[in-house]
Amino acid sequence: MGIATSAAAPPQDRCKALEPVGTDGRLLGHLPYAGVSAQALAPSPPSVAENCRTNREALPDLAALMAKARADGITTLYVVSCHRSAQRQRTLFCTGGAPSLTAAERARQVAPAGFSEHATGYAVDFADRKAPACVVEQCFGATAASKWLIANAPKFGFELSFPDGNLQGVVYEPWHWRWIGRDETATARQIFNDARTRFPAPASQPVKPSESGETTAAPSP
Repeated sequence: MGIATSAAAPPQDRCKALEPVGTDGRLLGHLPYAGVSAQALAPSPPSVAENCRTNREALPDLAALMAKARADGITTLYVVSCHRSAQRQRTLFCTGGAPSLTAAERARQVAPAGFSEHATGYAVDFADRKAPACVVEQCFGATAASKWLIANAPKFGFELSFPDGNLQGVVYEPWHWRWIGRDETATARQIFNDARTRFPAPASQPVKPSESGETTAAPSP
């Protein structure tokens, strides 16, 4: 069934219809995240990502993850997005999607400014060059790159932020991973503690049906 849409609002009004922040601190399902200082960010080398800044704490593990993927033959895995400023996030949220989409409908694909994990510098969006039609789309979950991430990304301190059926109520995003570090002392664990304790990941993360209609269960990260 398609998503019902309302009449298109003028472009300047697309961010004026946001509902109030809920009593649990969420806005349209998303938790609040403060921005990070410029000093905490570092440009990713070309071997990791192009035109991308990442939290300095996460960068070594991200670089190691990408190197391991290449060593395992997953040479088409690449990074689409890392840190985003509040201004960039607002632009994406307020101008993205079809003009007829409501704020709630747009929030199923991108968080409002001030409520995005990308603001921390710890979140990374991945894609597979073999599947250009699946960039930030759920079909990415059926790619070899995504399946490799499910099996290997946790070894480098990453976890899938919004698996299928997540309790936070955000749409399934197989491309969106957050770095929480490899031990309990990582600052990122404190930042994402609210999300991880209040909305723990399901015990298993099923992969969406493939084109053949077959469905397989992926290991929990």
